[in-house]
Amino acid sequence: AARKAIRSLQDEPRLRIEAGPASCTTYMAMNLTRAPLDRREVRKALALALDRSGIVTHMYHGRARLAAGILPPLHWAFHGDLSPPPFDREGAERLLDQAGLPRDPETGIRMTLTLKVTTDRFRTAVGRILADQLAAVGVEVETVPTELSTLLSDVRQGNFDLYVLQ
Repeated sequence: AARKAIRSLQDEPRLRIEAGPASCTTYMAMNLTRAPLDRREVRKALALALDRSGIVTHMYHGRARLAAGILPPLHWAFHGDLSPPPFDREGAERLLDQAGLPRDPETGIRMTLTLKVTTDRFRTAVGRILADQLAAVGVEVETVPTELSTLLSDVRQGNFDLYVLQ
């Protein structure tokens, strides 16, 4: 809805639309207490499998920047020397093979995870894109849209594999 409003107001001569850095970060978290996400090489493989630039371009229409960590650049504890993980689908495949998670010869699936997102249409769409990108390396992801209060309760209780929040 906000994108439509911005587009419709861009041609209004009495208005000026300004854009600037935001103080929030959209992120995907992983449950480090559940196998196989408890293994560093698996988490790294999932990070490498995600095309964040594509998400910024297509979902945020270039109005976002890649994050290297959870804290946004405007936060006092932001660490500017970090770099976002690269998009490297082949590297992700190699790491998953090395972690002992080969593709099933019949289905091509290495493992199945759930990804909890809020019921907000935009967040659900981002979750589906993440699921599609992970599927490309053999990780089947079921996207589960959940009311925010339920999602936060599940997060506190550790009842998740992956989740997306802002």
